Amino acid sequence: MSLRDSFNQFAPLSDTIDPAAPFGFQLDLVAIRARELLNKRNEKQITDALDTLSWVLEEGRQLQEQTALNALDDESDRDSYVLTDTNALRLYMPYFDIQGQSSFPNATWPEYFAILALAQIGAAQDESGGDLMKETLSSIGVDPETVTSQREILRLDYLLQATEAVATAELMAEKQSTHQQKSKKGGTRRAAKYDELKSFVFSKWEDSFQHLSNRQAAKKIWPLVPDNLKGLLTTDDQEHRLEEWIGRQKNNIEKNEHREGAAQK
Repeated sequence: MSLRDSFNQFAPLSDTIDPAAPFGFQLDLVAIRARELLNKRNEKQITDALDTLSWVLEEGRQLQEQTALNALDDESDRDSYVLTDTNALRLYMPYFDIQGQSSFPNATWPEYFAILALAQIGAAQDESGGDLMKETLSSIGVDPETVTSQREILRLDYLLQATEAVATAELMAEKQSTHQQKSKKGGTRRAAKYDELKSFVFSKWEDSFQHLSNRQAAKKIWPLVPDNLKGLLTTDDQEHRLEEWIGRQKNNIEKNEHREGAAQK
């Protein structure tokens, strides 16, 4: 599962975690800690922030790869460089300006690390493909219980990464000073511009392309994106990224309509 999709089936602030599931109790404790750091946010803000967080990690990938290569050349770095999302995000912080976002106003880095922890927990809840995999293994004579074993190992990995992320968030929140707050500004990659790109896409879709499929709408909108915003997406398939955004926007609208309908009954 892509980190960006972690909240598709998991509501970051409200969904419960089955304590009987592998490492469920421990995952729930991490979720409580992360949600405490996000107690002034709502589900939509956090979901939007996860998309920006994923963008930050993707944009920093080249830096991450270069840092890894440098670590191989530098004996002093070999023991300190660990390839995890939390460590990557910590390395990328100086390169990104997270201020000025309309979808996640007054953003802080501790909040992003807390969201990263919840995203890892959300990914741990994903059970898709398990039954199909068991059927496939059974058909070729392999014990399907190996799926359960592998899933437990994967959930443990998600737990360890979520714990690392929330511990970093708590430490940063505790030690954050006025100087550290100011250091958030001035990064070369501005999250507010990424936010502006998404707003442009949603506006064009709502005005002119709601009648089209997500893919068709994305194909129509991408050529209309201003050049100064196109450079924010370094993915090889920019239209696919727009398609994903439109799909999530549709889901948000449908969820809001469902809530409003339920409230009126």
